[in-house]
Amino acid sequence: MPPPTDVVLDLVAAYPHIGVLRAALARRDWPACRQAIDAVPLDNRTGMIRVAAGEKDLEGFLRDVLRRDPSDGAATAMLGEHLIGVGWEIRTGAWARDVSAEQFKAFHEWLGRAEEVLIEGAARNPRDPAVWTVRLISARGLSLGIAEARRRYERLSLAHPHHLPAQRQLMDQLEPKWGGSWAQMHTFAREAMRAAPPAGRSATPVSGAVTAGWRRPARSRSSSA
Repeated sequence: MPPPTDVVLDLVAAYPHIGVLRAALARRDWPACRQAIDAVPLDNRTGMIRVAAGEKDLEGFLRDVLRRDPSDGAATAMLGEHLIGVGWEIRTGAWARDVSAEQFKAFHEWLGRAEEVLIEGAARNPRDPAVWTVRLISARGLSLGIAEARRRYERLSLAHPHHLPAQRQLMDQLEPKWGGSWAQMHTFAREAMRAAPPAGRSATPVSGAVTAGWRRPARSRSSSA
Protein backbone atom coordinates (compact mmCIF):
# COMPACT_ATOMS: atom_id res chain seq x y z
CA MET A 1 0.00 0.00 0.00
CA PRO A 2 1.58 3.33 -1.05
CA PRO A 3 1.88 6.17 1.47
CA PRO A 4 -1.26 8.37 1.53
CA THR A 5 0.66 11.29 -0.03
CA ASP A 6 1.56 9.32 -3.20
CA VAL A 7 -0.38 9.92 -6.41
CA VAL A 8 -1.67 6.55 -7.67
CA LEU A 9 -2.54 6.45 -11.38
CA ASP A 10 -3.13 2.71 -11.75
CA LEU A 11 -6.83 2.05 -12.35
CA VAL A 12 -6.60 -1.06 -10.18
CA ALA A 13 -6.51 1.18 -7.11
CA ALA A 14 -10.06 2.31 -7.86
CA TYR A 15 -11.30 -0.75 -9.74
CA PRO A 16 -9.90 -3.96 -8.18
CA HIS A 17 -11.71 -6.10 -10.75
CA ILE A 18 -9.26 -4.81 -13.37
CA GLY A 19 -6.38 -6.34 -11.44
CA VAL A 20 -8.21 -9.66 -11.28
CA LEU A 21 -8.84 -9.52 -15.03
CA ARG A 22 -5.24 -8.61 -15.86
CA ALA A 23 -3.98 -11.53 -13.76
CA ALA A 24 -6.37 -13.92 -15.49
CA LEU A 25 -5.24 -12.65 -18.91
CA ALA A 26 -1.60 -13.14 -17.92
CA ARG A 27 -2.44 -16.77 -17.13
CA ARG A 28 -4.46 -17.01 -20.37
CA ASP A 29 -7.38 -18.23 -18.23
CA TRP A 30 -10.45 -17.12 -20.17
CA PRO A 31 -13.06 -18.61 -17.79
CA ALA A 32 -11.51 -16.54 -14.99
CA CYS A 33 -11.50 -13.49 -17.30
CA ARG A 34 -15.21 -13.94 -17.94
CA GLN A 35 -15.90 -14.36 -14.25
CA ALA A 36 -14.29 -11.00 -13.56
CA ILE A 37 -15.93 -9.28 -16.54
CA ASP A 38 -19.40 -10.63 -15.82
CA ALA A 39 -19.28 -9.62 -12.14
CA VAL A 40 -19.62 -5.88 -12.78
CA PRO A 41 -22.37 -3.59 -14.18
CA LEU A 42 -22.49 -3.15 -17.95
CA ASP A 43 -20.84 0.29 -18.01
CA ASN A 44 -17.94 -1.06 -15.97
CA ARG A 45 -17.86 -4.24 -18.08
CA THR A 46 -17.22 -2.20 -21.22
CA GLY A 47 -14.56 -0.19 -19.43
CA MET A 48 -12.82 -3.30 -18.12
CA ILE A 49 -12.79 -4.90 -21.55
CA ARG A 50 -11.27 -1.80 -23.10
CA VAL A 51 -8.59 -1.42 -20.42
CA ALA A 52 -7.65 -5.11 -20.56
CA ALA A 53 -7.42 -4.94 -24.37
CA GLY A 54 -4.35 -2.75 -23.93
CA GLU A 55 -2.32 -5.69 -22.67
CA LYS A 56 0.35 -6.90 -25.10
CA ASP A 57 0.17 -9.87 -27.47
CA LEU A 58 -3.48 -10.77 -26.96
CA GLU A 59 -4.51 -11.36 -30.58
CA GLY A 60 -3.60 -15.04 -30.81
CA PHE A 61 -5.14 -15.88 -27.44
CA LEU A 62 -8.41 -14.06 -28.13
CA ARG A 63 -8.74 -15.51 -31.64
CA ASP A 64 -8.37 -18.95 -30.09
CA VAL A 65 -11.13 -18.10 -27.58
CA LEU A 66 -13.39 -17.08 -30.47
CA ARG A 67 -12.57 -20.20 -32.45
CA ARG A 68 -13.86 -22.22 -29.52
CA ASP A 69 -16.88 -19.96 -28.95
CA PRO A 70 -17.63 -17.50 -31.81
CA SER A 71 -20.55 -16.07 -29.83
CA ASP A 72 -18.41 -14.77 -26.95
CA GLY A 73 -19.19 -11.04 -26.97
CA ALA A 74 -16.57 -10.12 -24.38
CA ALA A 75 -13.80 -11.79 -26.39
CA THR A 76 -15.08 -10.11 -29.57
CA ALA A 77 -15.05 -6.65 -28.01
CA MET A 78 -11.64 -7.16 -26.41
CA LEU A 79 -10.06 -8.44 -29.62
CA GLY A 80 -11.58 -5.61 -31.65
CA GLU A 81 -10.34 -3.03 -29.15
CA HIS A 82 -6.90 -4.66 -29.06
CA LEU A 83 -6.52 -4.55 -32.85
CA ILE A 84 -7.70 -0.93 -32.93
CA GLY A 85 -5.20 -0.08 -30.21
CA VAL A 86 -2.31 -1.53 -32.22
CA GLY A 87 -3.40 0.55 -35.19
CA TRP A 88 -3.81 3.70 -33.14
CA GLU A 89 -0.30 3.37 -31.72
CA ILE A 90 0.94 3.52 -35.31
CA ARG A 91 -1.31 6.43 -36.25
CA THR A 92 -0.80 8.34 -32.97
CA GLY A 93 -3.33 10.87 -31.70
CA ALA A 94 -2.16 13.63 -34.05
CA TRP A 95 -4.44 15.60 -36.34
CA ALA A 96 -4.84 13.95 -39.76
CA ARG A 97 -2.65 16.56 -41.45
CA ASP A 98 0.25 15.47 -39.24
CA VAL A 99 -0.04 11.73 -39.93
CA SER A 100 2.02 10.23 -42.78
CA ALA A 101 0.57 8.17 -45.63
CA GLU A 102 2.47 5.11 -44.35
CA GLN A 103 0.99 5.55 -40.89
CA PHE A 104 -2.52 5.86 -42.30
CA LYS A 105 -2.09 2.76 -44.44
CA ALA A 106 -1.00 0.61 -41.50
CA PHE A 107 -3.65 2.16 -39.26
CA HIS A 108 -6.46 1.34 -41.68
CA GLU A 109 -5.18 -2.20 -42.15
CA TRP A 110 -5.39 -2.85 -38.41
CA LEU A 111 -8.80 -1.22 -38.15
CA GLY A 112 -10.00 -3.28 -41.08
CA ARG A 113 -9.02 -6.42 -39.20
CA ALA A 114 -10.88 -5.13 -36.17
CA GLU A 115 -13.99 -4.39 -38.23
CA GLU A 116 -14.07 -7.95 -39.55
CA VAL A 117 -14.13 -9.28 -35.99
CA LEU A 118 -16.65 -6.71 -34.78
CA ILE A 119 -19.09 -7.08 -37.68
CA GLU A 120 -19.39 -10.80 -37.03
CA GLY A 121 -19.53 -10.20 -33.29
CA ALA A 122 -22.33 -7.65 -33.62
CA ALA A 123 -24.31 -10.07 -35.77
CA ARG A 124 -23.96 -12.76 -33.12
CA ASN A 125 -24.40 -10.38 -30.17
CA PRO A 126 -26.62 -7.50 -31.32
CA ARG A 127 -27.40 -6.51 -27.72
CA ASP A 128 -23.82 -6.46 -26.40
CA PRO A 129 -22.98 -2.83 -25.55
CA ALA A 130 -19.23 -3.43 -25.43
CA VAL A 131 -19.17 -4.68 -29.02
CA TRP A 132 -21.09 -1.65 -30.27
CA THR A 133 -19.00 0.76 -28.19
CA VAL A 134 -15.85 -0.56 -29.84
CA ARG A 135 -17.57 -0.31 -33.23
CA LEU A 136 -18.00 3.41 -32.55
CA ILE A 137 -14.23 3.68 -32.16
CA SER A 138 -13.53 1.80 -35.39
CA ALA A 139 -16.05 3.98 -37.24
CA ARG A 140 -14.23 7.09 -36.08
CA GLY A 141 -10.80 5.72 -36.97
CA LEU A 142 -11.95 4.66 -40.44
CA SER A 143 -13.54 8.08 -41.03
CA LEU A 144 -16.95 6.54 -41.73
CA GLY A 145 -18.62 9.78 -40.69
CA ILE A 146 -21.13 11.03 -38.15
CA ALA A 147 -24.14 9.40 -39.81
CA GLU A 148 -22.59 5.93 -39.49
CA ALA A 149 -21.47 6.61 -35.93
CA ARG A 150 -24.99 7.66 -35.00
CA ARG A 151 -26.39 4.55 -36.69
CA ARG A 152 -24.12 2.36 -34.57
CA TYR A 153 -24.99 4.29 -31.43
CA GLU A 154 -28.70 3.94 -32.18
CA ARG A 155 -28.33 0.18 -32.63
CA LEU A 156 -26.68 -0.01 -29.22
CA SER A 157 -29.33 2.25 -27.69
CA LEU A 158 -32.13 -0.12 -28.69
CA ALA A 159 -30.95 -2.40 -25.88
CA HIS A 160 -28.96 -0.01 -23.67
CA PRO A 161 -30.14 3.59 -24.17
CA HIS A 162 -27.95 5.14 -21.46
CA HIS A 163 -24.64 3.31 -21.92
CA LEU A 164 -22.09 5.87 -20.75
CA PRO A 165 -18.99 4.43 -22.51
CA ALA A 166 -20.83 4.60 -25.84
CA GLN A 167 -22.02 8.13 -25.14
CA ARG A 168 -18.44 9.19 -24.56
CA GLN A 169 -17.35 7.64 -27.86
CA LEU A 170 -20.10 9.37 -29.80
CA MET A 171 -19.12 12.65 -28.16
CA ASP A 172 -15.57 12.14 -29.41
CA GLN A 173 -16.97 11.59 -32.91
CA LEU A 174 -18.92 14.84 -32.66
CA GLU A 175 -15.81 16.92 -31.99
CA PRO A 176 -14.60 19.17 -34.83
CA LYS A 177 -11.47 17.01 -35.17
CA TRP A 178 -13.65 14.16 -36.42
CA GLY A 179 -16.06 16.13 -38.58
CA GLY A 180 -18.53 17.43 -36.00
CA SER A 181 -18.77 20.67 -34.07
CA TRP A 182 -18.80 21.80 -30.46
CA ALA A 183 -22.48 22.66 -30.92
CA GLN A 184 -23.32 19.10 -32.01
CA MET A 185 -21.39 17.64 -29.11
CA HIS A 186 -23.06 19.91 -26.54
CA THR A 187 -26.49 19.19 -27.97
CA PHE A 188 -25.97 15.44 -27.68
CA ALA A 189 -24.60 15.77 -24.14
CA ARG A 190 -27.66 17.75 -23.02
CA GLU A 191 -30.02 15.28 -24.69
CA ALA A 192 -28.29 12.36 -22.94
CA MET A 193 -28.55 14.12 -19.60
CA ARG A 194 -32.23 14.94 -19.99
CA ALA A 195 -33.10 11.41 -21.09
CA ALA A 196 -31.19 9.75 -18.26
CA PRO A 197 -33.16 7.95 -15.54
CA PRO A 198 -33.11 9.33 -11.98
CA ALA A 199 -29.71 8.77 -10.33
CA GLY A 200 -28.23 7.78 -13.69
CA ARG A 201 -24.72 8.78 -14.73
CA SER A 202 -25.62 10.24 -18.10
CA ALA A 203 -25.23 13.78 -16.79
CA THR A 204 -21.47 13.33 -17.01
CA PRO A 205 -21.33 13.93 -20.81
CA VAL A 206 -22.27 17.56 -20.13
CA SER A 207 -19.17 18.17 -18.04
CA GLY A 208 -17.16 16.15 -20.55
CA ALA A 209 -18.38 18.37 -23.38
CA VAL A 210 -17.34 21.49 -21.51
CA THR A 211 -13.84 20.25 -20.69
CA ALA A 212 -13.27 18.74 -24.15
CA GLY A 213 -13.49 22.13 -25.81
CA TRP A 214 -10.80 23.55 -23.58
CA ARG A 215 -8.45 20.61 -24.07
CA ARG A 216 -8.16 21.52 -27.76
CA PRO A 217 -6.11 24.43 -29.15
CA ALA A 218 -7.99 27.71 -29.15
CA ARG A 219 -7.97 27.83 -32.95
CA SER A 220 -10.07 24.63 -33.09
CA ARG A 221 -12.81 25.88 -30.78
CA SER A 222 -15.98 27.35 -32.18
CA SER A 223 -19.24 28.36 -30.60
CA SER A 224 -20.58 25.44 -28.54
CA ALA A 225 -24.12 26.81 -28.14
